[in-house]
Amino acid sequence: MLVHYIRALFEYAGVRVSISLCLMVFMSLTQGVGLVMLIPFLQLIGLGGNEAATGLVARLGDVLRWLGLPLNMPVILCLYLVIVTAHAIVARYRDVLNARIVNGFTQTLRQRLYRALSRAEWLCFLRSRASDITHVLTSDLQRVGFATQQLFQLIGTVIIAGVHIAVAFIISVPMTLFALVCGGGFLLLLRPFNRQAHRTGEGLRSSMNEMFSAVTEHLNGMKIVKSYNLGDRHEQNFRTITNGVTGQIVRFTKANAATRMYYEIGGAVALAAFFFRGNGDCTHTDRQPPSHRLSVHPTPAPVFHNPAMRAADYKRSPFLWGCP
Repeated sequence: MLVHYIRALFEYAGVRVSISLCLMVFMSLTQGVGLVMLIPFLQLIGLGGNEAATGLVARLGDVLRWLGLPLNMPVILCLYLVIVTAHAIVARYRDVLNARIVNGFTQTLRQRLYRALSRAEWLCFLRSRASDITHVLTSDLQRVGFATQQLFQLIGTVIIAGVHIAVAFIISVPMTLFALVCGGGFLLLLRPFNRQAHRTGEGLRSSMNEMFSAVTEHLNGMKIVKSYNLGDRHEQNFRTITNGVTGQIVRFTKANAATRMYYEIGGAVALAAFFFRGNGDCTHTDRQPPSHRLSVHPTPAPVFHNPAMRAADYKRSPFLWGCP
């Protein structure tokens, strides 16, 4: 079913899906680029300290000099405004494109379903409730559009996670493997909670269908209800259904909250175990003669004090901050 759904999506949108995914990945990787680059830009004109600009900012300064533009405050601020404006324009185009894809795909599915219903045999309508058909054409298909948006975000997140994992492998292979093993273990341990949330979601959908059906049948048979004084019976039925819907929502929220809670606790435990192990290795290193001690980076916190540290410096450090 999932393969058929993805195939139908690509048949409808075509290359626009690829463009949307590329834009989502690009915007995620460049999130906060304006504020992050403002301070390095100011270094080009001597603000923010006496350190000279390096890396991409220094090359940008060389480009500005080659173009004959003066390195002063107006030019730097105009460049900053251009970057922020371009980023905002791309973000707007991405949002509009996603909205067109999602809503257009939902509209196409709704039209295809309505066309199939209009050409269906009479026996099909006798076996189905009108409220169920109406609910599918309205609420269920709207959830399909929401699922399509979530699918885009999931694919973009997976791609960005792959980039982050690749960079993490360059920095430290053991630490990255430790994090991946812990993450995979958490997924296996939390799988029962995910299944419970799935079952609760299915029950919630059924309860919503029952509530929609009860309201529709009550309104369509209002004349009979008034004639035979059946209002109390319909009210009691509706109260029972809504109580079930409330219970399903609470159980679904509890399952999701429990999953997040155990994941955060497990992540904290794994991180504490990692640093405790690293601290034990450093203590053992201090007990050895000076000639057998590991050579570590002299800066107490290289990640935060020196963002431009090379990957080789990380590889030489036994863990994130190094041993004292």
